[in-house]
Amino acid sequence: MGKLLLFLVFGAIVAFGTFSISMNEKINDGVDNAVIQFERSSARNIASSVIGLARLELKADPKWKAGYTNLQIDGGSATLTVTGTLYGNLSKGKGKAKGKGNKPPAATDSVLVLNCTGTFGQNTSNVVVVLTAPSPDLPPVVRGAITTFGAIDHLVSDMYIDGRDHATDNKVIAGSGTFSVSTGQATFTNNEEGILGGTYYTGGIPTDVKTSYPENPLIVETSASWPNGWPTTPDAAIGLPVGTLKAIAQSGVGGSQYFTTYNGPGWTKTVRQDYPTQYMSPPLQGVTYIEVPDNKKWKGMTLNDKSSGIVIFHSPNTTAYWEYLYCGDGDQDGWPAKPFKGLLIFDKVFHLHLDVVGGLVQLKSWTANPSTCGGNDGHFINFSRNTITDGLKAGGLQVGGVGSWGDKFDVVSWWE
Repeated sequence: MGKLLLFLVFGAIVAFGTFSISMNEKINDGVDNAVIQFERSSARNIASSVIGLARLELKADPKWKAGYTNLQIDGGSATLTVTGTLYGNLSKGKGKAKGKGNKPPAATDSVLVLNCTGTFGQNTSNVVVVLTAPSPDLPPVVRGAITTFGAIDHLVSDMYIDGRDHATDNKVIAGSGTFSVSTGQATFTNNEEGILGGTYYTGGIPTDVKTSYPENPLIVETSASWPNGWPTTPDAAIGLPVGTLKAIAQSGVGGSQYFTTYNGPGWTKTVRQDYPTQYMSPPLQGVTYIEVPDNKKWKGMTLNDKSSGIVIFHSPNTTAYWEYLYCGDGDQDGWPAKPFKGLLIFDKVFHLHLDVVGGLVQLKSWTANPSTCGGNDGHFINFSRNTITDGLKAGGLQVGGVGSWGDKFDVVSWWE
């Protein structure tokens, strides 16, 4: 009996020891796993934080490529690289970057890739973020020589509409253009046999297309995507706080002007074949803001052919209508006037009897005008990055950098 008891006690001790060792091993494994998980989580948080720091750097300087090497942060470290070219061709309507499986896309000239490895203790975590943003030298609304969300079939008329980039002297700049026309509608029909040209991009590589009729469909954008909604105010179109453009015009900076009528100071009476009592603006520059009541219609008014900058024609509910737009004195069609140089932004506009080196935007999604608009085949709208940015700068607006549309980065993809 004594031996049996001794044997049982010894067996219990051995069993308890084995159990204790097993439990200690499990506890140690659990502690190790907890430490590993904590370190991995900390490394991931460090990498994400440093991605945030990099985005702030890019907000201040869109061309920042320095990255970070062994940056000490929160008890760990991080190394970040910046590859790709953020401001490649995004305003030309290119698609968003896509990765395959768990792998991020390679850097291209239309995305910027931030690749950050965070380290904490013995563990690391990798975070890859793909960024895209509007081109810093153009407002986000400018996607073509003519841009509108509504039907554009008749507005084009039989003009030359060229989305290839042009210098201020109207000479073509190769490889940096955009669409001829951009519309949010599903279709575009060149009703009046407009002569269209532009630039399209394949894998970031530009191809310039000379003006022609019929047009090359690759230089026409239909079903243009506006994830945040089509802008219905000039400020939203430029990417600025409400009231900014009006305030600039009223300040007079860079020759900017604010008008509410066409027969006020600086406007001169002019006579045209079809419109015996019309007016021509003074020379315009900087930001010109013409504010009129809702549903107000101007007909046959003329821009002085020494005009440039950003010209806005707008009413509170985006219903102002300028019909028959001219530039320069002379005969009915404004010849031999000089072209307007810059960006024209209208609520609604129809019958364009002028030349433009820059771009034109129509804010109202206006599809109700079935009229034809022929007789403009001697006129053109030629896209020009330079004249648009010159107009913005003359009005005191930043082009790229903090405080402008250029610092509004979109996160296309985030991998951890």
